[in-house]
Amino acid sequence: MTSLNETLLAGSVVRLFGRVMDDLTVVSKGGKAKDGKDLAPVLVRVYGFSFEGNYYKLAAPSIFLLHGPGVEVPSGGNPVELGILGVEFKVESFAIGLRMWACDKSDHAVRLESVEGMLSDILLAPELGSASNLTGRAEMTGRAEMTGRAEMTGRAEMVGRAEMIGRGRR
Repeated sequence: MTSLNETLLAGSVVRLFGRVMDDLTVVSKGGKAKDGKDLAPVLVRVYGFSFEGNYYKLAAPSIFLLHGPGVEVPSGGNPVELGILGVEFKVESFAIGLRMWACDKSDHAVRLESVEGMLSDILLAPELGSASNLTGRAEMTGRAEMTGRAEMTGRAEMVGRAEMIGRGRR
């Protein structure tokens, strides 16, 4: 685990806040750090992170493969050590059972996106394109071209009018 003290490299620490998943486990030989701390891999549902003095809440929780048990984060109005939180000003309070994993921003990581829904929505619709069909006629079975509307909905190029107004040009 990365040092939580104020060091020259403290600016590269990313603190991930989440909870260890109890319905999935990682089978691994694990490992111990030089100081004897447990570095066994765990799957963690991460809700937010702090970096360079700011806290960022994820739009949706993501699953990360992290190492070790993490550090308990005090909940409610309890004081939180700066080394754990990574933010000097705290307005909100953390939920009970939240833990923190400190990593360096250059550490290799694994992020797993959890998607749930009907197979027709999460598997068939995105994958039934002509490029992935190896056994049938692409023009008869591929529907991805008809269902994807990303090209039609993006209007970023049309929204900006600064170039069209031309104020200050003579």
